[in-house]
Amino acid sequence: MQKIKDFETFAAGYFLGLGIKKPTAEDICRLSVECRAFAAALSFYMFTDPYVLSKVRTPDKYEAVAKNIQCFIQALP
Repeated sequence: MQKIKDFETFAAGYFLGLGIKKPTAEDICRLSVECRAFAAALSFYMFTDPYVLSKVRTPDKYEAVAKNIQCFIQALP
């Protein structure tokens, strides 16, 4: 399996490929169940991203991940 260096790029590509331009926490959870590579990258990201780490509750962590990905997608040309 290829290492994922930039989670936001990886996740944005997945969601845009699925036609989802504004992923939600539910989308993040669903994709982490459906795709092993996404789940592995998400796990690492959730333990290394300062914004996500600042959230105490698990649902808030998923919301933070979704927000980060949404911001990345919006910044794409």
